Amino acid sequence: MQFVNSKNEAYMEQLCRIRRLYGILGNFDFSINNISENNLTRVDMLLCFFTNCYHLRDWLKESGIIENKKLNNFIEKSYELSICRNICLGAKHLNVKKPSNPQMYKGVNTPIGISFDCWENREKLTVSVDGREIDCIDLAEKCLDQWEDFIKKNVK
Repeated sequence: MQFVNSKNEAYMEQLCRIRRLYGILGNFDFSINNISENNLTRVDMLLCFFTNCYHLRDWLKESGIIENKKLNNFIEKSYELSICRNICLGAKHLNVKKPSNPQMYKGVNTPIGISFDCWENREKLTVSVDGREIDCIDLAEKCLDQWEDFIKKNVK
C-alpha cells in the first residue's frame, strides 16, 4: 500500500485503488467454461471500478493540483469517461438528474448487461450506449489509460 505524504499527492491513493480494481477485473475468466459463474460479482466489481474511476476527479480537485474547469473539460471531451460518469451516477443514485452524453439506456440504474460473443467464445459484460453495446472491460482499460495520460500531462 502506498502512503501519501501530502495533500498534493493524495490523488495517488485513488489512482492506485483504480489500478488494483482493474487488476481484479483482469482475473475474471470470461471463457465458455465459466458462463454465468459469479456474474453478479463481476457486475459489482465493474460498478466499483467505474465509481472509483470517476471519483478520481474529486481526488484531483480536492488536492488542489488541477483546477475544476480543466477536470470538467477533460471528462466532457472523453467519450469513455462520460460513460464512466453515467455508470457511476446510475449505480449510486436512484434518479440521475443531470446525465451527460453519451446517452445510455433510460430507466436502468446499473446498465451493465451480459452477452455471449460467439466469435471470441466468451461472455462479455456490456453497457448499452447510443444504441450500441460496449465491452465494459475494454471501457475500463480506456478510462484508466486516459486518466493516467491526463495526470502525466497535467500534474507536475
